[in-house]
Amino acid sequence: MSGKEDSRAPQRFIDAAAKAAFLASLRRGERREDAAAAAGFSIMGFYGARRRDPVFKAEWTEALATSAGWLGRHVLFREKVRVPNRQAPPPPTSASSDCFQ
Repeated sequence: MSGKEDSRAPQRFIDAAAKAAFLASLRRGERREDAAAAAGFSIMGFYGARRRDPVFKAEWTEALATSAGWLGRHVLFREKVRVPNRQAPPPPTSASSDCFQ
């Protein structure tokens, strides 16, 4: 051993409890970044978990859809048809809101 201490923090992994806390925050309508921080991880860590875990990806999509109203429906639509844009549509006006029902 060289006598030098390893100054890196121990590696932490996003476990089922962290995923559940993150998803619960999303369902309450919190921003993704805030939900990740509340669960104790960065949003990039959750994006990595989403890439690796198709079940978590589906739960994430469902959590956004149930919490966000019209934006959630837009997310589900994009997931179904794989629309490549990154911008959400403008919120519907009361006259056009029936198009989502």
